[in-house]
Amino acid sequence: MIDYKKYWTNDNLQNIVAGNDTENPEGWNPIDVLKELLKNIHFETILDFGCGYGRLCKTFQPNKYIGIDLNLQAIQEARKRYPEYFFKEIEVDSEYDNADIVIAYTVFLHLDDDTLGSILTRLRKACKKHLIVGEILGREWRRPGNPPVFNRNIDDYMNLLQRYGFHIINEYKLPYKRYADSPYFKDKNTNLSFIICI
Repeated sequence: MIDYKKYWTNDNLQNIVAGNDTENPEGWNPIDVLKELLKNIHFETILDFGCGYGRLCKTFQPNKYIGIDLNLQAIQEARKRYPEYFFKEIEVDSEYDNADIVIAYTVFLHLDDDTLGSILTRLRKACKKHLIVGEILGREWRRPGNPPVFNRNIDDYMNLLQRYGFHIINEYKLPYKRYADSPYFKDKNTNLSFIICI
C-alpha cells in the first residue's frame, strides 16, 4: 500500500502545477468553469479536498472555503499565497469538515481503489449537497511511477460512487489542452470531466 502522506511530502511540490493566474495546462481556467457549474447551486460551505497550494480557492468567498491536503508544504504555500483563505493539513485517515459542496479536482486519480473507498466513506459523512470530481477519465492512463495514477472510466465512477452513497447527476467535458494538442496522447481520452454527484 502506498504511504500517500510520505509520497506527497517527499515530492516537494514537483507534481503540483506551480500555478499562477495565467498558467493553466488545461487551456482554460478551472475557476471559471467551477463558477459556471455552481452558479445555480446555493451553498454556504465548500471543502476543497486535496487543495494543493490553493489554486481553486479564488472560485469562492473566503468565509465559505476550507482547503485540506496531506502535504504540509503545499498547505504552507497556500497560506502564503492566499492568506485570507483557510487551509489545513490532514492525515490519510482524518475525518473531514462538513460542507455543502466537496470538490476533488484531479485528486482521486492519484488514489488506489481501496484508499479511495475509505476516503469516500468519510466524504459521504461530510458532504451535505454535492460532490464534484474533476478527472481525466480512462483506464488507459493508469500506470505506476511518479506519481502513480489510477484513472477510472465513467462506469467505474458510477459503480464506486454509488457504493458509497453518491449518485452522478451530470458530467461536463472539456478538452485538456496540454494533452489534446500533443501527438503523444492521441490514443487516450484527453477530456477532463467534471462529474457532479448528489
